Amino acid sequence: MKKTEVILWGVLLITTILRALFNIPFPIVLCIGVILSIFYFSLTVFLLNNIPLKKNFNKTAYNNISDLRLVGSILSGLAFSILSTSVTFKILAFPGSKFLLFFSLIFTIIILIVTSVRLKKSEVKNFYKSLKNRCIILLIVTASLFIFSYFPKETQRKIFPLTEEHLVND
Repeated sequence: MKKTEVILWGVLLITTILRALFNIPFPIVLCIGVILSIFYFSLTVFLLNNIPLKKNFNKTAYNNISDLRLVGSILSGLAFSILSTSVTFKILAFPGSKFLLFFSLIFTIIILIVTSVRLKKSEVKNFYKSLKNRCIILLIVTASLFIFSYFPKETQRKIFPLTEEHLVND
């Protein structure tokens, strides 16, 4: 599943570059962003806890996982889902993208702080190390786009052009 995550982010990056260079239709980028969001929302528990999809209904797969860790995985999945949605909204210059970026930044920073504290105290290093690395990478992407949202509108439009069917209330 880690490969799937990297592939989805790579495809989103490629479609973003194609959108900036060749002005490809925005539904393509939107579809990739929605797929990434659904991936995080539904599969992060399995991704972070290294549970194969074949064993997700097997009770023994969850024996060594505490309830608090499962709750943390679910909340992380929610945060990453919101984050990927906000990145997609910003790429497509949808209204409300700046608020979503800010909200996902705060949510991910909280997860990063909790993860850093738990990494020092816990014996389960792989889970927290993996979560911390994901948070750092996603924070860099989100923070970059959040800072980009304060650039002048003309600069933003040069990088992410709008099409006629793209309705934005500026």
